[in-house]
Amino acid sequence: MTKKIILSAAIFGAVFMFGQERQKLTPEQREAKKAEMVQKAKERQQAHLDKMTTELNLSKKQVEQIKALQEKNNAEREANRAKMEEMRKQRQQEMQEILSPEQYDKWQKQRLENMQKQRDAWKNKAMRKGGKQGGTKPQNTPH
Repeated sequence: MTKKIILSAAIFGAVFMFGQERQKLTPEQREAKKAEMVQKAKERQQAHLDKMTTELNLSKKQVEQIKALQEKNNAEREANRAKMEEMRKQRQQEMQEILSPEQYDKWQKQRLENMQKQRDAWKNKAMRKGGKQGGTKPQNTPH
C-alpha cells in the first residue's frame, strides 16, 4: 500500500512538473520542441513502414505508394491543424468582443485550467495503462 502511495505521488509530481515546464518555454523553445516532435513522428512513421515492408513483403512500388499516401495524409493533417488554429483565434477574438475585459480574463483563466485538467487526466490514464502518453490505439481489424 505504501509503495502505491509513493508511486502515485511520484507520478503526480512528474505530471505536475511537466505541465509547469511547458508553461515556462519560450516561443523559440516551443518551436524547437515542435521540430523535435515532428522528427520523432517521421522516425516512427519510417519504422512502421519498415516493419510493414518486412511483415507484408511489400514491393518497392508498394512502399513508394505508401510513402506517397503518408505524405498526403501528413499534409492534410497539417492543413487541418492550421485551419483549427485560425478558428480558435477567431473564436477568442469574438469572445473578447462580447465579454468585458474582466469577464474575458476570468474566462481565459477557467479555460486554461480546464485544459490543464484534461491534459492531466489524459496523462494519468496513459500512465495507468502502463504506456507512453496517449497509450495505444486499437488497430483496425477486419470483420
